[in-house]
Amino acid sequence: MSRVTTTPNAVSRHAAGTLAWAQASVTFQVALVLVTAALVLWALFFSNYPLVHDTFHELRHSLYFVPCH
Repeated sequence: MSRVTTTPNAVSRHAAGTLAWAQASVTFQVALVLVTAALVLWALFFSNYPLVHDTFHELRHSLYFVPCH
């Protein structure tokens, strides 16, 4: 029967690896949210699709930086 022993060094390496993975996961999630938000704002403010354009027409004019015609 073999016994698995964990040394403090092995535990700290595992914890560091887990922390690095968690940080990469959070970074990916933040990037995904920012890209999604940018796409939604672009679709709302710069769309020429009549339904979307007509719905947000007054908002586009009130912001002064999104010309629509």
